[in-house]
Amino acid sequence: DPFVFQHLISLEDLDISYNKITALDSGIFQNLTFLQLFDMSYNQIVILSSNLFWNVPNLKTINISFNKISILPSGIFDNLIKLEEFTAINNTFQKFPSGLFSKTEKLRMITIETQSALTVLPEKFLANLPDLWNVILNDCGIEDLPSNLFWNSKSLKMISLSGHKKLTSIPRDLFRDCPNLYSLNLANNGLSGLEKNTFATLKGLPSLDLSGNRLETIIGDVFNGTLKLEHLSLNDNKLKFISNITFSKLCKKSRSLTSLDLSNNFLKLGPDEPNSFSQLKSCDILEKLFLSGNRITQIYKDWMNPISQLKELSLERNNITSIPDYVLSPTSCTELEFFEIKETILEWISHITKLK
Repeated sequence: DPFVFQHLISLEDLDISYNKITALDSGIFQNLTFLQLFDMSYNQIVILSSNLFWNVPNLKTINISFNKISILPSGIFDNLIKLEEFTAINNTFQKFPSGLFSKTEKLRMITIETQSALTVLPEKFLANLPDLWNVILNDCGIEDLPSNLFWNSKSLKMISLSGHKKLTSIPRDLFRDCPNLYSLNLANNGLSGLEKNTFATLKGLPSLDLSGNRLETIIGDVFNGTLKLEHLSLNDNKLKFISNITFSKLCKKSRSLTSLDLSNNFLKLGPDEPNSFSQLKSCDILEKLFLSGNRITQIYKDWMNPISQLKELSLERNNITSIPDYVLSPTSCTELEFFEIKETILEWISHITKLK
């Protein structure tokens, strides 16, 4: 019966999840003008009608996860002027119509994760949403992002665009209107390069995850503007070269980078000559440095500097064969608490009393 709930005129939450429903009629919301939450997850629904939500103007939360929906019809959310949270995990989306969220100006959180080949997103798909602060668009098979995807959505604090193996580049202006971004996850994509000033507008960003991509080189101006960056993850890429100016600008200008993960790449990070300094010598406030699984041949002097703030240093699975004298000096890197160099021929560093 499509009108089964019509007498529950005070209903605010409706959960029909974990059933075997294959279709919904818009009559399901007859007289439910006070409805604020609707959960239809874990069913077998394939199609949603464009007028499904016309009778529920106060709806704030929708969850359509774990169904078989391939298309969301144009205008389906046009009457939901109070919608705040939309979740759609594990459907079979092929495309989204233009202007899908253009009328949902109260939207705060959106989560879309699907294993289907969505390929592209419409122009301004999440633009002009003044209250939007959390976006998760993962594992959708996206190959190209419109540069105006987030334009004029200036309240964004968290963005996750992860798991798009065919996404090879990021438009330079993608984050131009995201000055308040707090966390940016671009992990496990197919990024092969980053344009100059890609993150230039993210002046307050503390956390950036670029792990699991296909980056081979990083040029000097990639991280321009990231003055508050504290945590940078570049592990599990194909990095062979990072220009000296990259770390110089990143560490000297921001003076905030405390955690850097470069593990599982092809980096040497400095010359082979004994008693040398690494490319990271400008990053003297680092507390965590992860360099396992690279081609590093020695422990560089700047990592053991008496003024170093390092507490965690991981160097296992490199090409290190000996320990220079300055590593065993009682004054070297006195803050170090965790020092991992498995699978290399090294002595135990007993003078570091905090070592665990």
